[in-house]
Amino acid sequence: MNHLPIITDLGITTLDLAENSISLISSRGFSGLPNLESIDLSKNRLDDDSLSHHLFSNLTRLRRLNLDDNQLTRIPLLPPSLEELKMNDNKITRLTPHSFKGPLRRVQYLRLDSNRFRSLPLGLPRSLQELRMRDNQLQEVPEGVLSELAKLRVLDLSHNLLHEGDISNRAWVKLTLAVFAEHNPFYTSSLSWFSLELSSLRRNGPSD
Repeated sequence: MNHLPIITDLGITTLDLAENSISLISSRGFSGLPNLESIDLSKNRLDDDSLSHHLFSNLTRLRRLNLDDNQLTRIPLLPPSLEELKMNDNKITRLTPHSFKGPLRRVQYLRLDSNRFRSLPLGLPRSLQELRMRDNQLQEVPEGVLSELAKLRVLDLSHNLLHEGDISNRAWVKLTLAVFAEHNPFYTSSLSWFSLELSSLRRNGPSD
């Protein structure tokens, strides 16, 4: 299947279209499925031109969206109801002013592993509890990038290109969270995770 036919069914809440060859979804692709809570479009052939501007943002009950393993370079407009977004294995290099536009107060889990970020991005949703950016090309954690993420508890920066000097001393102010940072240039074999409290860095040794 290389395109999504228009389906009308008020009873459908979960739609699994993973591992197809979908390369195009019309602007009315989900208009007959207003009660969708979960969509899985992973492992397809979607790029930025495959998705219309408001394809997902009009789905007012959508909580989980999986766009893993496609060819997307930007984050589509999202509905305020969204809680989890997975966009691993795409081609995203940065966030734009429209990436998380609107009242996105429920997004708790954001997974952006295996993309092309070089810097931890600004403009992340303030509601985030877990951010995964494993296996990117991260070389910088700028000052202030996490300052508004008071609810963040897990940050995965493993398998990147970070040196100790690339991480601002003030990046962690007012945060208490577990940071996974193995397989970076500054990583040592005796360190499997950090616990960061305020602006201090405490090494806790390998986790079980």
